[in-house]
Amino acid sequence: MKNEQGGRQKRWFPEFMKRFAPPGMDTDRQVNGYLTGLFLMLLFSVDYFVRYQNAWRGLFYWPEEGEKILIPGVVMPDFSELLGESLRGFFLYCLILLAAVVWNYLYYYQGSRSIYLMKRLPNPMERHKRAWVLPLLAVGVTLLAAFVVLVLYYEFYMIVTPKQCIAPGQWHKIWR
Repeated sequence: MKNEQGGRQKRWFPEFMKRFAPPGMDTDRQVNGYLTGLFLMLLFSVDYFVRYQNAWRGLFYWPEEGEKILIPGVVMPDFSELLGESLRGFFLYCLILLAAVVWNYLYYYQGSRSIYLMKRLPNPMERHKRAWVLPLLAVGVTLLAAFVVLVLYYEFYMIVTPKQCIAPGQWHKIWR
């Protein structure tokens, strides 16, 4: 890749990772696609805050503009209920990333037909490694991001919600 001045553009993606992609594949473009999908899933998960705000406003009596009074005995809905489908996008995206493996295998048969090169290599697993590593790495990053989002949303719930309105055992209810 060259910039407008004809010089080499700085790549943000490590050069050594090219050996984990099919020969000739534009790894920067592939990784940018993975990161764009991850960013979209993060945006999709933000709907948690809309549900949280609606539930939080229901904890209070609002006699006048800007004034709020906590309703005695009111309980905030469970965290798992408010979380709803917010993380589902991450798991659906993991399935899409696994479909990228199929795309990587199909890539061997396009253009220069690198499948013939891959079949001549001394290591017969090299073709499979190059098809699987980057998508599986992206799946791992996606699942890690989903867990981080889960923990951050949970901490937000626990910090912002008035303590007397939280039912006990919120973390355990997530896993049921």
